[in-house]
Amino acid sequence: MRTLIFGSIRPWAPFGGGMRARSISLALARLGAVDLVVLKYPTAPDDDPPLPHFDRVHAVRDRFDIAENRKLIAESLPPWALETDYDIVWFNQERVWLTAQGLVSGRPIVDVDDLQDVVLERWLAVGTKPDGTKLTDGDRQRMTAEIGYWRGIHQQVADQAHAIVFSSEHDRRRFGFGNSVVVPNTYEKTGTVTKHRSFTPTILYQGYMEWSTNEDAALWLAEEIVPRVRQTIPDVRLLLVGAPSARVKALDSEAWIDVIGEVPDMHPYLAYADLLVAPLRVAGGTRIKILEAFAHHIPVVTTPIGAEGLDVTHGVHLLLAEQADDLAAACVTLLQHRDAARQLAEHAHDLYRRAYRPERAFAAVEDAVQLATAGAARLPARPGHSG
Repeated sequence: MRTLIFGSIRPWAPFGGGMRARSISLALARLGAVDLVVLKYPTAPDDDPPLPHFDRVHAVRDRFDIAENRKLIAESLPPWALETDYDIVWFNQERVWLTAQGLVSGRPIVDVDDLQDVVLERWLAVGTKPDGTKLTDGDRQRMTAEIGYWRGIHQQVADQAHAIVFSSEHDRRRFGFGNSVVVPNTYEKTGTVTKHRSFTPTILYQGYMEWSTNEDAALWLAEEIVPRVRQTIPDVRLLLVGAPSARVKALDSEAWIDVIGEVPDMHPYLAYADLLVAPLRVAGGTRIKILEAFAHHIPVVTTPIGAEGLDVTHGVHLLLAEQADDLAAACVTLLQHRDAARQLAEHAHDLYRRAYRPERAFAAVEDAVQLATAGAARLPARPGHSG
């Protein structure tokens, strides 16, 4: 079997979306040869090496415009992509399907990943645009129209793809499409984290912070949540790891905040973390930063949106809260009661071992491929509804 992946994220990128893309590509490589056409972020290195399990790779710079990207890819596709009859063409995200559908031959599988209508609904609930400015009435009208557009795209994908992939049962139930498969988010643990003996309590947040949802979480953490923690624990430190936006980068002026930027290996920074805090108010895709903390025995504080789709229980695997005061109080509790924090982390690690190692994703990818290649009759898809 030969597969072509059209992706919007480098599968070797050191953040959640890259980890999901890597897991899926490894699963497909177990079934046969895999080629990759990838849209690279403008800030991604020119010479970063692809993973060895890809047979052939073609990269173009992402212009974040569907029509421009489609033209760019169509004009630059190498002969090997145009001349190959692929068994499977795997699209990472609906945006990529809109960009590249029909450019090569093969049965399409679409990994929805981020649900754009859900993300937009959450920006409406927060009351700001992705750039942090307050929503006007006109903004709300435009966002509402865009939500309707993306729900229509979900239906088109379900009607035209041989299989549609969601990252959690929660998302699959939200839409109820018959030709859908859950490929869960997983984390590949490599090595162990040796805890750094530091007397400074440290809160970690990591992710691609040029992405608006992660930027919003980082800013909320730095400007509202950790200052509340510091009222009780004055020497607490905040570590932000991952490619920063300009607004996140500016936080480095605070003596108690370290903005590290993108790193090739998270292990040295996980070693400093007493807590991972993921205060996501807007999200619709991967939760791999939480799984990474689970795998390395780091206690987690997050929001219900931050943990959405994970089979977790508040007070058993992590602590959940929605407001800044409550998130700060949860942080103080775990920083001051280390035995309780360790117990939480142990339960979370057990859950990771049972449910979120890469083998689960490998099996689910095989299910998606079997659905697509068997020519199984697709059940009628009903219009999506998100709550």
